[in-house]
Amino acid sequence: MNRAHEYILNIILVGLVALTLFLSNILWIDVKSSHIKSNQRIDESEYATENLFRELLKPQSMVANYNGKHHVIYNFNDIYNSYQQTVYDVFSNSTAKNGQLISKEEYIKLQNIPSLVLLYSSSVDLSIIVNLIGQSESNDSPIPIKEIYLSREFIVVGDGTNHYKFERGVNVDFTLSSLAEENLPDYKNLNEIYQVNKNLYFPSQNYYLLKSVNYSNDLKSLMLQESYVSNLSSRFLNQNDAHIRDIVQDDSHSLIYGNEYLTLYSTGVIEYEDLNPLDTTVRNLYASLKSSISFISNKVGNANIYLSAITPIEKEDNLGYRFSFNLYEDSIPVLINDSQNPYYIEVEAYGERVTHFRQNYRKSISESPALEKVRAVSLERIVELSPTVFTVPFDEVLNNISDICVVYIDNTSHGQTELKPSIFIKYNNRHLFFSMETGRLLMEK
Repeated sequence: MNRAHEYILNIILVGLVALTLFLSNILWIDVKSSHIKSNQRIDESEYATENLFRELLKPQSMVANYNGKHHVIYNFNDIYNSYQQTVYDVFSNSTAKNGQLISKEEYIKLQNIPSLVLLYSSSVDLSIIVNLIGQSESNDSPIPIKEIYLSREFIVVGDGTNHYKFERGVNVDFTLSSLAEENLPDYKNLNEIYQVNKNLYFPSQNYYLLKSVNYSNDLKSLMLQESYVSNLSSRFLNQNDAHIRDIVQDDSHSLIYGNEYLTLYSTGVIEYEDLNPLDTTVRNLYASLKSSISFISNKVGNANIYLSAITPIEKEDNLGYRFSFNLYEDSIPVLINDSQNPYYIEVEAYGERVTHFRQNYRKSISESPALEKVRAVSLERIVELSPTVFTVPFDEVLNNISDICVVYIDNTSHGQTELKPSIFIKYNNRHLFFSMETGRLLMEK
């Protein structure tokens, strides 16, 4: 009996040990699984921030040269994604030292070779973004890139004035053959139209293929939704509602925690301010820009933005930067027609610390993504209608134009919801915006 009893007890003990190990394994698996999920959330945040870095390197337009014709394309996400690494390499390693300087005439002739040209309209040297995502390999000063020419034989990089050729090619054949199957409108550059050495493009048939885009500013109604305000305050102030003070006025709703303030205005502005003491006596561009982009990504998650301006700032002997961002639709820049609030997002940072954030809130209410033909007046008509701007003969005007591109103008703050397709012309370093339909001057920035 005793042996049988001991045998049964041993079986029970073995069973209990096995059960204990099984349950502990389940607990360990759950804890590990939970840990993985927690890490995934962190990784997703970092991934979102890095994605935003990559978005900032996206060109505003692309020219596809094939079959002896030029085609300007604005919606090319898939194509850009397939050449992202090439773009990073170009930004990282293209210096005047290792490139061959070529003339404008030679560069314009290269447009007749099957190729892709990526065009940037930002006035900011975007090579700083490459350093933020760890892609830079060169200690030499990079070329401030405005365009990247890709062909099977070589790459050409332009800085807005000079062009540098690099003896390394990129296979663009598959992309060009795919585009050739689409019915894309033809464009001509100013050299073909007016015989000037300008690689700037106008549509051959005087129309653009564009989407109709509508924005609304519905922040006033969102301010009445407790869940929206609570979610926004927890993201910006990192506190639950119990620790946050509320101040509600007719045109604003402020949430306060210590020396941090988050205010929503019925006019469509979201503003955050950190008034805690500063101690930053040395500027650090990379630290401030990285913190600012991470802040945007984590607080409001805006994609489709591009860096418009970098401004050094000073506050009580503390040194930092203000970074200004605008939106784009299908890579086409969107600009606010408001001299008081000219950017969609502005962030001020001292070192790694963000002290001020301001956003002009907009929501897309576009119903259809279909492209439509939008008629455009000729360049001659634009010049003719603005004699106080273009005071010299047309040939001289052409020589002083350094950029032409399509933009959308946002008049939402003036009660309009549909963005206005417009033509941007950089003339004698002036930034001029003209109605695509009438050719009249709309604004200057």
